[in-house]
Amino acid sequence: MTENSFHTGRSRLPVIFIAVAAILVAGIVIGVLISRASCPAPAAEPGTPTGPETTTTAPAAPSGSANPSAAPSTPGSDASERFGTPSRSLVTTGELFIRGWLETDPDRRRELLSQAATPELTKQLMLTAPDNIPDETVESMKVTGQAAHSGEIMVKFASGNAVILYLAYDPVAKTEWAVFSIAKWG
Repeated sequence: MTENSFHTGRSRLPVIFIAVAAILVAGIVIGVLISRASCPAPAAEPGTPTGPETTTTAPAAPSGSANPSAAPSTPGSDASERFGTPSRSLVTTGELFIRGWLETDPDRRRELLSQAATPELTKQLMLTAPDNIPDETVESMKVTGQAAHSGEIMVKFASGNAVILYLAYDPVAKTEWAVFSIAKWG
């Protein structure tokens, strides 16, 4: 060896492994924290209150205004967000979506779904064959969860079947909300 060599006789490999492991652990911890902060709470069993609840019977025609009871707010502020009571526009979106989901006329179905669902979900549901569209009658709709930017509605049908609608807040949507997923309950 030459005099200018920095080699001490020990391998740097364990130090590199420890550094890589520390970076991976930090990344996992940050990922878990971010996912917990951005995911809605898990759905509870039916009948277990998880937050504000609203029950309606058969879907009504959507109102012309997005949310008439909301107080005016400063742009960029959350002053008009109302916690503790479900947004009327959340329920209106659920009703509009279910009407579209059960509609057998393709043009009317597309029109209703495009007003209440994300473009991706509308596209998927428009691929459903007319014979596979459920023939159901809505018995009740109940908001089972709502946060500032997400909501969940359980829809029970007279047949005993039920579905859960998952909604995301969309300030540019006609009803301020958009259904992004639907799942069979039970």
